[in-house]
Amino acid sequence: MTFKLKWTFRKLLSIIRWETEDRELLQSVAKKVIGTTLGVYLAWHIVATLGWPQIFSPSIYLLTLIMVIIGLSVFRLLIHFYLFAQLIWNVGVSVVIMLAFFIYKQPQVLLLFCFLPIMAEVMMGLKPALLLEGIIISLLLAWNQIWLTQPIPDNYQVVVILATLASTALGWGISYNLVASIEASSLHYREAMKRLNEAREHRAEISVLLKDVNNANYQLDRMNLMLTYARGQADKAREERDRFALAVSHELRSPLNFIIGFSDLMVNSPETYDELKSWPSGLYDDIKEIYKSSTHLMQLINDILDMGKMDAKQFTVFREKINFSEIAEDVREMVNTSVINKG
Repeated sequence: MTFKLKWTFRKLLSIIRWETEDRELLQSVAKKVIGTTLGVYLAWHIVATLGWPQIFSPSIYLLTLIMVIIGLSVFRLLIHFYLFAQLIWNVGVSVVIMLAFFIYKQPQVLLLFCFLPIMAEVMMGLKPALLLEGIIISLLLAWNQIWLTQPIPDNYQVVVILATLASTALGWGISYNLVASIEASSLHYREAMKRLNEAREHRAEISVLLKDVNNANYQLDRMNLMLTYARGQADKAREERDRFALAVSHELRSPLNFIIGFSDLMVNSPETYDELKSWPSGLYDDIKEIYKSSTHLMQLINDILDMGKMDAKQFTVFREKINFSEIAEDVREMVNTSVINKG
């Protein structure tokens, strides 16, 4: 049972083509139509009570009270219960028209039914207007069959039915272009809102990306600071290393010069100590190796000192020719004794 009620309610909602798409527009149009109708009725109430009090007073006050109650109720229901509000409005106005016919016994009053399809066309669309028109025509056709009702003359019955059909056609002709324009503008509005929502989503994504980029830039700045600090520490360590190498090199030069001096004297002037023949076998050759090795070591120390000058950008480079055969011969003589001893 609950499922059938839900299905029926959804079918009724599907009849109103704007129910879910243009709710705010429909509410605004319905308020204007209902407000205008109430205003016209109240103006007629004032004119009728002042101009023909013997006919309309005090019976018209009952109709006015019903109209005001219906109007206020519909205004409150339009925001949240649009379909139910439309049902109350059309049923209430129909009841007021029938009461007016019963009270004043004038069939011309039934011509007011012609305005209901037009209002339904404006507030809900063509399908609800046709449905309402069918209900009104069925009511008019069955009117004289109900024994409690005030009978309608046959000619007025036909006139009211034809007038209702004509009003529906007139309302459709007047509102068709307006409805088409509203639907087109509504379509463009929904498309623009869709694009706006997409732009907001993209802006949110861009904000996240910008936040990530800012975070990455912050991390990069920290890494740059750390690299700058590490480079400073490395430069400081290199300076300490160069300073230590220079200090060690200078400290080595004094004893090395002493060794070079004595070995040079013993190699180039061996007779200073004794005749070469009286020297132990192999001693002179060993001293020559000491002299060459110490001389080579002195050159290495000088190279270390030159490297320190290069780091300090105080080293002067000279272009000069070298003899590779002499370098090779020096190397051969330096290692010759070790090679011979090893066999």
